[in-house]
Amino acid sequence: MPRRHWREIFPVTPGTLLAWHRRFIAAKWDYTARRGTGLKGVFIAVWWLTWGFAIV
Repeated sequence: MPRRHWREIFPVTPGTLLAWHRRFIAAKWDYTARRGTGLKGVFIAVWWLTWGFAIV
């Protein structure tokens, strides 16, 4: 099949498929919504264990 007829047969271009795939993979591996307190929570807990109870 000649390349000039591809557009008539295939509704999307290879570049469009690659862009969709890139966005899908980026969304799949984006953990910003699932991020917890992390080290910030640990530092707060340690502060309360060391200084917080001494103040109270």
